[in-house]
Amino acid sequence: MTASLLPVLLVACGGGDGGNPGNSTVETHDPAIHEPAPPEGGSSEHADDSTWHEQCHADDTSMVAAEGPALNMSTNQLIVKLRPHGSAGDSGYGRGSRNASVDVDALTRVVDRINARANASANASRGLPVRIAVERMMSGGSAVLSTTGADQSVAGLADELMREPEVEYAEPDVRVRASAQPLDPHFRDMWHLHDSDVAIRMPGAWDVTQGNREIVTAVLDSGITPHPELAANVLPGYSFVSNALAANGVPRGPRADDPGDWLGEEETSAGGAFHGLPAQPSSWHGTRVAGIIGATANNGIGIAGVNWYGAVLPVRVLGKGGGSTSDVVDGMRWSAGIPVAGAPANPHPARVVNLSLGSIGACSRTFQEAVDELNAKGVTVVAAAGNGGNNTIDMPANCRGVISVGASDTTGRRAFDSNTHPRVTLSAPGTGILSLANDGTRAPGAADYGITSGTSFAAPQVSGVVSLMLAVNPRLSPREIADILKRTARFPAVAQTTRSCRVIPPGRGILDARAAINAAAGTRSGSRS
Repeated sequence: MTASLLPVLLVACGGGDGGNPGNSTVETHDPAIHEPAPPEGGSSEHADDSTWHEQCHADDTSMVAAEGPALNMSTNQLIVKLRPHGSAGDSGYGRGSRNASVDVDALTRVVDRINARANASANASRGLPVRIAVERMMSGGSAVLSTTGADQSVAGLADELMREPEVEYAEPDVRVRASAQPLDPHFRDMWHLHDSDVAIRMPGAWDVTQGNREIVTAVLDSGITPHPELAANVLPGYSFVSNALAANGVPRGPRADDPGDWLGEEETSAGGAFHGLPAQPSSWHGTRVAGIIGATANNGIGIAGVNWYGAVLPVRVLGKGGGSTSDVVDGMRWSAGIPVAGAPANPHPARVVNLSLGSIGACSRTFQEAVDELNAKGVTVVAAAGNGGNNTIDMPANCRGVISVGASDTTGRRAFDSNTHPRVTLSAPGTGILSLANDGTRAPGAADYGITSGTSFAAPQVSGVVSLMLAVNPRLSPREIADILKRTARFPAVAQTTRSCRVIPPGRGILDARAAINAAAGTRSGSRS
């Protein structure tokens, strides 16, 4: 089995590792740049807002594929959803039940017809037929199909499936890769949390709330490793990695451990299972992201997370070589308490879902339906905008209803590799971020700390603040939360000297935790819809 048999690659949205050999470099997302705001007012509006916005972003490219690194992004899998019973002529988009099951008989008929036509075509041309088979059922009333045989593009097969009257949609299973003053001794090194012009101003926010156990934040990532700074806040999680090679010994099941995602030279060289991907040590990406959100504070060691007392739910969706759209959306639904076939009910549904991962391309139907379902349940979805340095947003950050997060640097400018686009919601610091780590280069070693960069590590700062907003006002809806974040974000002093779209932090400015939490506390009309 080769990497080409993995679903379309989703990548973790990190950046450079600050020197730790166990830290991998992963993609960043393009931040959108917006108008400067008064330093304390939290508003991003000014008189010529519309004019400047149009000049900066005349070319909206968020819904087209961005250029990216030449990684092996091939897949042999498709996601297929059938139309509701009795509506073969009706598109039915967006109306499927979140608990819908797949009509296996109807799906089998579709697969048999496709295979019969492929056999006839192969006999006529004396070629090798392409075969499709049902790989597994997934959440949302969809199924995963695998392909073998002739070198026919998965996109072409998706088009052929779309011509079947029973099929609502078919698309490639896109692969993704990994996007109060505490007493902790390393807090002074956490520049991004400080009360400064270029940081997110956590000390003032902690004067209002330090979080509570009732608000659960799900971290959909590579899993986590044991760490004393996470032990008090982590809930039992689940792994949704379905590919055996990617799972690396931790298959689908009630464990969210990170066994390591290293890729050796023997795996990435010609003929290797992950040919086309770069060799790398294990990234411990999920541990880093979880630490930014929920590392225990005031325990006299290490660092402080954004939410000191909130619960963190680890959901493993990334493994060696990345992960698949189908696994990620299963993890999204399970995180929110939506039933997923083959998985037990989640006893701790999340109100916030962090996706520090992504893939190049427009938002897929599969992702959009999952986001819509989570939003309808009052779940806020936060995603890294991507690390390509382009005027685009990676998927799923470019889906409707997602809070997309770009990255700023230590000067308050856009991080050089952060994506930038009008649809980026806001930015958070994304360079030189201190968090939890592990000293193993392949398998897990000892608990550690490390510096890392990328929009992967900007997004969890926003997720942590969203969980604090919900701690003071649990009735806030995802739309209200997004509106507050945009209204209270601010531009640093550098915005007073330049309006360059490539310089100003993406989105409505830099996250202001203190202003956002104060605004949330003053908003009592939330409806969770």
